[in-house]
Amino acid sequence: MIFRFSVVCMLLVSFGLAFGQVERVTSVDISDTGGKSFKYDIIPRPNHIKAMDGNFLISSNTIILYDGEEAKSVALYLSDYLTVTIGKNLKVSSLPVNKNREGHILITTEGKTIKTDAEDYELVVSPKNIFLKAQSRKGLFYAVQSFLQLMPVEVFSDKEQENVIWSIPCVEIKDAPALSWRGYMLDVSRHFFSKETILRQIDLLALYKINRFHLHLTDDQGWRVEIKKYPKLTEIGAWNILDNGKKQGGFYTQKDLKEIVEYAKEREVMIIPEIDMPGHSLAAVAAYPELSCHGNPVAVMTKAGISADNMCPSNEKVYEFVNDVLKEIVGIFPSPYIHIGGDEAQKSNWMKCPRCTSKAGVTKNSSDKADREKIYALQDEFIGRVKTLVKQHDKIMIGWDEIIENEHIENIEGAIIQSWRSAYPGFRAAEKGHKIILSSGTTFYLDYPNGQRNIERIYNTVVPDKYWKHFFNRENIIGVECPLWTESVSNQREVDYMTWPRMLALAEVGWTDMSYRSYGEFKSRLRENEKRLDLLGVNYQKIDGEKLACQWKPEDTPENEVLEYDITGIIDKPGKWEVAFVYEGGKQGLNTEGFEIVQNNKVIAFCNSQQSLGWRDTSPVNIVNVESVDPNMKQTLRIKLLRDEKLQGESLDGLGSVWFTYK
Repeated sequence: MIFRFSVVCMLLVSFGLAFGQVERVTSVDISDTGGKSFKYDIIPRPNHIKAMDGNFLISSNTIILYDGEEAKSVALYLSDYLTVTIGKNLKVSSLPVNKNREGHILITTEGKTIKTDAEDYELVVSPKNIFLKAQSRKGLFYAVQSFLQLMPVEVFSDKEQENVIWSIPCVEIKDAPALSWRGYMLDVSRHFFSKETILRQIDLLALYKINRFHLHLTDDQGWRVEIKKYPKLTEIGAWNILDNGKKQGGFYTQKDLKEIVEYAKEREVMIIPEIDMPGHSLAAVAAYPELSCHGNPVAVMTKAGISADNMCPSNEKVYEFVNDVLKEIVGIFPSPYIHIGGDEAQKSNWMKCPRCTSKAGVTKNSSDKADREKIYALQDEFIGRVKTLVKQHDKIMIGWDEIIENEHIENIEGAIIQSWRSAYPGFRAAEKGHKIILSSGTTFYLDYPNGQRNIERIYNTVVPDKYWKHFFNRENIIGVECPLWTESVSNQREVDYMTWPRMLALAEVGWTDMSYRSYGEFKSRLRENEKRLDLLGVNYQKIDGEKLACQWKPEDTPENEVLEYDITGIIDKPGKWEVAFVYEGGKQGLNTEGFEIVQNNKVIAFCNSQQSLGWRDTSPVNIVNVESVDPNMKQTLRIKLLRDEKLQGESLDGLGSVWFTYK
């Protein structure tokens, strides 16, 4: 199945002797000019690119030549991709045939001496030939993505394009990524998404050289992977019953997941499975109550939240279960990594559990701080034992940053830490010798509102470079990842909207050297990529449609029950408007009972739902309908506060902004 993307390989001028001499052309090196002179709409931006005079024209006589099996698979993929829009079935041939003909595309791993997964590539376009060269299939694939982005934008259509001149500017690119882990996570537990949605997302990620797709397969709201030894996980744990009595959920068979893995492999995307434990495991406990501390029947969660009904760290049946699940997971996912979660484990049931309290040597329901710390230490032991099981299956364990918070480093030696609560736990872990992935919630989380402000925040992420080595162990920072949690995301269009174009910013953070990154220049390339996303049918957030209406600050909140802001001119036409509240800092956040928009003392739009704005809460997005509006009249946004009784009459230290987007 090919949705609408492609791959290939790469080459360089020095290989002209092998394939027929490359025509020498005038060139200008624009690699060191920063954002100001960069004229190509490639994302992520290549680290070395030299502009040359002239163009290469693809015609019906163009042949794609390859050497070796790796190059062949990429050549066939590229041919299939181009055939859709060009309308010509480009011939694919091994290199010895027609090797001296002009007008061909050459894909090669010539010069490769050892097996390697190196991601670097070279791409040279001259008026007579196109060369794509790399030491690995990965590199060839990435060369193809850059090649496709040099072509007219119509190449991304899903139908044949007439009256398009398939001309490609002459360039020389030598490129390699800054970071080895450039990742995206999709939570398929809170809401289940079809296999077709996953495959489509793989295609989109591949175009921008994203090489890790982390699937959050289990949580309190659903278990999404078939485990044959434990059929109730998908008979019971994959489904929940809504308030209206309807059944909701779903799961992937092992066959489904193997197909996803193979599809991703062809596009150089590695699938990383996550089985969350010991917390966020209610779906497993609902299927097999004996895994919990109390053993009582429970139901799969239907709403957002974290359940205390999780795995019992002092129950040997749990470790037997985990090992059995791992056996089947490693048979599905060839990735060297298994993510075990390890975050937000609620411990209230552990404090009441006879096994846990006996093992910890504490009294049930003790409020003594030392006793609670002993109970909390059971998680460290749990993670250590799971890490041993993962290692026995020849895999590397990944966990959220809680697995390192109690400093029991010896329990998880060799584990990779995914830092989400801030960058600091990750940097601390790097200093202690762990490989880390940066996924700071306030920067990288995609369930926060989309838009220019969030794109810029991701793009301006500073990944410590070699000059930071005095403070942080730079070589241990392997990459960055944007997670999309889906408590409030329920279909493909919403996945699109929350993911794109923010993942383009992440792609460039992971690939492009910091010295070549400029948000202003990136934004100009982003506009061209919006055309590509349009042709690919992506329901993305348009960056220029968003308007900053106001910002709330601590000094706005003393004793006020309603915050009022002048937003005159923001709503300039009737219709549906998205109103996004973006939390930006402070411990207390902001709780509201709703908001209304007033014009000339008349309410023209309102929302009455209670909302919580804080670092542990999803920044809410609301859609309001404005039937009539006069943009020249004064408009006021009124936000009604919902105060905690303890904070009556006090300032709230939270701050954030409100953004309007016409839908």
